[in-house]
Amino acid sequence: MTDLKKPRVFRSSLKIGLFRTIVAGLFLAVIVYLLFSFTAEYLRTNFYTKEENRERREEQLIREFENYVADRNISSADKEKIAGWVGQKTYIYLLLYKGDDLYFSSGMYDNANIIPLFSNLMLGGSMDYPTEEEMLEYAKANDLVSIEMADGTVYASITEFSEYFYSDIARILSLAVAMLVLASVIMIYFFRVVKRITKLASDVTIVAEGDMNHTIHSDGNDEISKLSYDVENMRSAILSTLEGERAAREANTELITSMSHDIRTPLTVLMGYIDIMKMYSKDEVMNQYILSSEKTALRLKKLSDDMFKYLLVFGDSVRPSELEEYDGITLTEQLLTEHILLLRERGYDVKFTAPEDARVTVLTNAPDLMRIIDNLFSNIRKYADPSSPVEVKVVFGEDRAVMSFSNRIARRVNIAESTGIGLKTCAKIAELISCEFSYIKGEDSFSAEIRLISHKKLGKEE
Repeated sequence: MTDLKKPRVFRSSLKIGLFRTIVAGLFLAVIVYLLFSFTAEYLRTNFYTKEENRERREEQLIREFENYVADRNISSADKEKIAGWVGQKTYIYLLLYKGDDLYFSSGMYDNANIIPLFSNLMLGGSMDYPTEEEMLEYAKANDLVSIEMADGTVYASITEFSEYFYSDIARILSLAVAMLVLASVIMIYFFRVVKRITKLASDVTIVAEGDMNHTIHSDGNDEISKLSYDVENMRSAILSTLEGERAAREANTELITSMSHDIRTPLTVLMGYIDIMKMYSKDEVMNQYILSSEKTALRLKKLSDDMFKYLLVFGDSVRPSELEEYDGITLTEQLLTEHILLLRERGYDVKFTAPEDARVTVLTNAPDLMRIIDNLFSNIRKYADPSSPVEVKVVFGEDRAVMSFSNRIARRVNIAESTGIGLKTCAKIAELISCEFSYIKGEDSFSAEIRLISHKKLGKEE
């Protein structure tokens, strides 16, 4: 017998596990965000915004502006064209002087793209951009460069602050990576949960398919573990029940075998004595007692035979029979004709109906099918009313061959004496040969039906 596991206490839950996972994911996400942000700030401060790098970028912008002015023959009055060039650039501040007078100034936010705005909205305005006054002071502190325009010389100062653009990009990427880390931690948790559920479903499927010895493990301390634990206990309980039923069947089989043997041995001796008494008895009254004793002995013999028949059909060692194909007409004639003739010899009116030219094969096991038919005709001989017709009918359909039997039950028969083992035996044998057996037993009538697998023959008759 399989022992049930001792009760376990499950203190955790999937909700707590999810909460812990989210907290751990947020912690890792913050660390990743700070690490990426500090790295980006370090690179910006120590490489991109170094003085020589900034001056090189600003000199490049001055040359581009000079070429733009020369190629288009722009005068100092063409402020729209100058503003157009500034608009093509991102993150620059342009000052133009005529003598000591400032006549053109591009505001820092006149040409800034959406990145600073997005950064201020998403990051709470943490990026400190220089004000216009600060940019103006910075530009005045730098040396002015002379630019030849169509109407004379002007002096220009260009301040480049693209490092803020890359700072915004770095912060957005840091935030994206941090969110990805958080999502990855949560997804890993869910993947582990799904994997455990899938494993449990696979174990349950194996058990459901018949392998009751397959153990279902319950690792962990949450709801899935509790479910696995409960399913394992249920499997153990079912296995214990099956083992108990098997032990009971084995004990029942041994009991029936012993009883049948114990009954048969003295019964054989008793029937021998009865035969001797019949040979030597001359008294008519004594002969009546002898006949009654013989009937009782025969009834006991039948009960003993029924018990053996029960063991033969319902024992644990029974396996499905091997099926073969037979000609439908030939098989039914061989199985039914002899029994029908015996009934007619005993005075029964048998109405037999069957096709004569059906080209059909039947898939069955002939010896086992014969046992079913023998049992049915044995019942008919014992319980049928001789004054009413016995109907036997064979029909071949598309995929089934049907044999049906019907008769009225004689009033003189005490139906209560019947054990019903014969009909149960027929039903069990029918399962073994893949056919269907059914019967209806009323107060004064009985009908039964056997449905066999059949196929129509191909080709033409010769």
